[in-house]
Amino acid sequence: MNNVLILADLILLLFLSLIYIGASLIKTERQILITCYKRCILSVSIGILAETVCYSIEGNVRLSLLIFTSELISNIFIDVNIFVYMSYICKALESNGKSFQKRLKLLITTFLSLNILLEAALSIMGKTFTVENGLVSYGSLVYMPILIQIVCFYCVFANAYKISGTYKVNPIIVFALAVIPYVSLFVMYKFSVLKHFHIFFVFAYMIMYITLGSNIAFKETERANIYKEMSVTDLLTGFSNHTGYQEYLKNISKEKIYSVVFCDVNSLKMTNDTIGHEAGDKLIKSVADAISEFLTDTKLCRISGDEFVCINESDTKDAFKEKFDSLYKALFDRGRIASCGYAEGKGEDIVNIIKDAEKQMYSEKSRYYIETGKNRRRT
Repeated sequence: MNNVLILADLILLLFLSLIYIGASLIKTERQILITCYKRCILSVSIGILAETVCYSIEGNVRLSLLIFTSELISNIFIDVNIFVYMSYICKALESNGKSFQKRLKLLITTFLSLNILLEAALSIMGKTFTVENGLVSYGSLVYMPILIQIVCFYCVFANAYKISGTYKVNPIIVFALAVIPYVSLFVMYKFSVLKHFHIFFVFAYMIMYITLGSNIAFKETERANIYKEMSVTDLLTGFSNHTGYQEYLKNISKEKIYSVVFCDVNSLKMTNDTIGHEAGDKLIKSVADAISEFLTDTKLCRISGDEFVCINESDTKDAFKEKFDSLYKALFDRGRIASCGYAEGKGEDIVNIIKDAEKQMYSEKSRYYIETGKNRRRT
């Protein structure tokens, strides 16, 4: 039996080593969380290693003291595992803008510290386990430290569900996960099938480590998605920027009919030069607000400082033309703050459609300069 358990422990150690290496390769702004995660793995590994040593030398009378020590360390590291994991939970909650109850943290830490002292004292007195003829046998109070561990274990994970993201666990499930190893221990102890039980805790911890590890990956993916969204979004208007515009054009259907509006802000350079760039930004924002108001269900892009391209694929020709006319009138009524052009056609010819809309926009802009008497190159 010991050979099987030794092999199982070695496999677990190998698996934990791979997890540790993988965690070490993660580069993230939340490095403190990764560090706590690695401490959890190290803590479990030490407990398994102590258990493996006990399995390996059990039966050797001359090494009774080492057997006793490794068994005690294995048991104590269950308490250490809970404490280290609680530290991880605290950091995870902090990184999500939440907090672990300070009084509960202090209470759990106190209980675990007292439990370690209790285990050491009871073990020395032979009340939890003894080593006779090189073999470990359990005493009458073997379950006393375990009961404290159950309470602390559950209190830690009852707080874990508050972590936002992919890790949201019902406290009842957490409690069941905590109890299963102890029930298994009780059954096997009663039927004398298995003396050592650390492996049950290992499986329980590994499930939770992997679960919370996925939360790290989720957060980093979420962060990457935010950065990607920012890279294709114009911060001033909220429209797609030139990069987002190019990506959209790549995915356009060749068969669909598209309506395109090309807008150019009027007198932006003069506004920037005479009033200031802040006023220029307000002018751009005013045009963007008008576009958003009238060109609904449309892909809106700011492709340069004063140019907008708006592409619609859902409306009928008449419906979108009505939207364009409303936009044209609104821009005119607001002081002719922009000139617009309109064109439509099949997606396979989208580049030429945009050029046609741009030509129409320039015709409108020429009328604007003639009718207002404003010189485009005025400084």
